[in-house]
Amino acid sequence: MDLLSLLLSWNFLVLALAIAAATFVIRNILEAIWQLDEKKIWNDTLLPCMPVLIGVLICLVASSFPFPVGITVLSAKLCFGAVAGLFSSQMFKVIKSLIDKKTL
Repeated sequence: MDLLSLLLSWNFLVLALAIAAATFVIRNILEAIWQLDEKKIWNDTLLPCMPVLIGVLICLVASSFPFPVGITVLSAKLCFGAVAGLFSSQMFKVIKSLIDKKTL
């Protein structure tokens, strides 16, 4: 399996969208509780790192997630989650724009 087909696999898409959803929920809860949206360290450091950390955490905990063929070692699973976290925000924007075009 080459890199492009791995990034376009349903496993990767589902994981990236789950990470985007979890990031959205966690971000809204934390910002509502502590008014973090005006803090520089929150916007510049913690918020961009959150999807990667959530992706790694999901892949660490979800042992029954259907990882693509060849990803069997824990370190590969954690890297898969980190990359899915990196792509999750952009993927969410693309899918949201496609849905918005479809509904207009």
